[in-house]
Parts: sequence; C-alpha cells; structure tokens
Amino acid sequence: MAINGLGINYDPYKYFKKTQSEKTEKTDEENPDKAPSKLPPKETNGLSEAENKTGELKFNNKDELMTYLKRNYKTVAKGMTQISGSYLNKCLKDPNELEKLFENLEAADKMAEDNEENLEGYQGMQIKIDENGEITSETYGGKVAVNEGKRLRQIAAAKNPAQIQMVLSMLNKDMSDVKKGREMNMCDDDEIAKVEALIQQAQQRSMQIQAENNGSEAKKEENENDMSFYTTLLM
Repeated sequence: MAINGLGINYDPYKYFKKTQSEKTEKTDEENPDKAPSKLPPKETNGLSEAENKTGELKFNNKDELMTYLKRNYKTVAKGMTQISGSYLNKCLKDPNELEKLFENLEAADKMAEDNEENLEGYQGMQIKIDENGEITSETYGGKVAVNEGKRLRQIAAAKNPAQIQMVLSMLNKDMSDVKKGREMNMCDDDEIAKVEALIQQAQQRSMQIQAENNGSEAKKEENENDMSFYTTLLM
C-alpha cells in the first residue's frame, strides 16, 4: 500500500472494530465450571505469584500495565503507540476495557505487519488511543501499487485452470489493496483501472485455457503437468 509524502492521516477504527468482531471467546477445557477468560494469553513474567495462580491478569498501576504492554505488543515496544493515561486508569478498573485494549493492540500489530510487507516505501506509523479507547493512526511513507509486469507474466504462463485461478485470486487481493489505498490517499483511480484491466485479461486467458484443454486429452495432460508457471511466482 502506498503513500506519497509523510503524515497522511486516516481513521482505521473500522479495521480494529472488524478485527474485534471476528474474535471468539475461548472455553476453559480444564475448568468447565469456571467462566472463560476473554483476555489473550500473553507472557506474565514479572507479575506476582498470586496473579499467575489465578490465571487472571491484574495490574496494580499504570507502570505495571505499560510494562506488560511493551513486552507483548510490538507497536507499543517500538514507541509507535500513545495511550491516554486516563484510559489506562479505566483499564485497570474495568476488565472489559482491558480486554478491548489488548484486542486493539493485537490488531495494531497486525496492521503494522501488513504495512511492512505490502507498503512500498513504508517508513512507520503512529497509533493513538484516546481517553475513550478510540483509535486513530497515521502512516508515513509508501504507496499502493500493483506489479503490472509480474501479473502479466503470470497470466501468460498459466496453462491450466488451477494456475489461472491462482492468478485471479492474487488479482482480487490486488484490487482489495488498491481500493483501500485509494481511501487512504495512497493511490488514485488509475491504479484501480490497471487491476481491472489485468482481471479482464486473466478471464480471457481462462477461456483460452478451457478451449485448449477441451481440444485433446494429450494437450490437457501436457498443460496439467506444465510447471513453468510457478517460476513466475518467484520473479
């Protein structure tokens, strides 16, 4: 994903909210009569023995909580996250807010990881959690762009239905990325048009493959055994 210039602001809260909604509560198989803990299993080094024995995470003050967060969440450890002091106090008193904080930071780590892998020129991001637990973030550097040449090579190299379907799946992911990038001012409509054109070419190639494979069993077997396509995945 891509951004031209530094400090492009956007509100990713929908991303965090979606991530939270996809989580499910874990049951405690060893203690079926005990209400399952919603808190994610993280390192508990440094907590008291009493706290470890209960299996619950409790913190005496903000410093203890922050020590735990730095140990378990990369975006906090790297100084990428600013959390309101009043919200930390709220988390100390309210287990639900504490759970929400953990889930949001887990989602923030995933977002940062995705940016590192997919944003060309990515330089970093800043995450802020306000006194109500609401999140905003700022991404620095990068741009969203599809590798048009690589996708064209993959389309041309596909010889059987499974291979061309693999290309179409990658193009659908490209489309999702560039649409998100447009929302965050990381690319424009031209990039979306490129992906649309590539998808059309892949669909045409799919019809060609179907016609070729219906021509003869020998040709179909030859295409099924052609592995040259997979070298384009590495280029």
